[in-house]
Amino acid sequence: MKILIVEDHAKIALQLYHILKEILDGLPLPEPGFDFVKTEDEAVEKIGSENFNLITLDEKLEQGYGTGVLRRIEKNNFPKIIRISTDDTTLDFYKEKGVLTLAKEDAIYENLLPLVKKVLELKS
Repeated sequence: MKILIVEDHAKIALQLYHILKEILDGLPLPEPGFDFVKTEDEAVEKIGSENFNLITLDEKLEQGYGTGVLRRIEKNNFPKIIRISTDDTTLDFYKEKGVLTLAKEDAIYENLLPLVKKVLELKS
């Protein structure tokens, strides 16, 4: 089980890690491994070279944007992504394209749990 957190703010990345770790520890799954990247290029490289079960993707990165990542990766990775942003327009746009989305201020256990289960194709 491999998880990629694409987030340029260490505090938010750490919060996401703890929430996701708690969620995954409560599910009948193998022990998760986590990778973290801060830039668009790093995210595209990681996603292109490794197989992740779940990817959280922020919009505004240290270098580049989550939108740029989505434009540059294979579309077969979209079902693995939970798009997290403070920009409602961006969230609505990607929700219409079938990407799971969540407002950054709503990124808490109760809201992430059903999205994680959906990505991992587990029953709610």
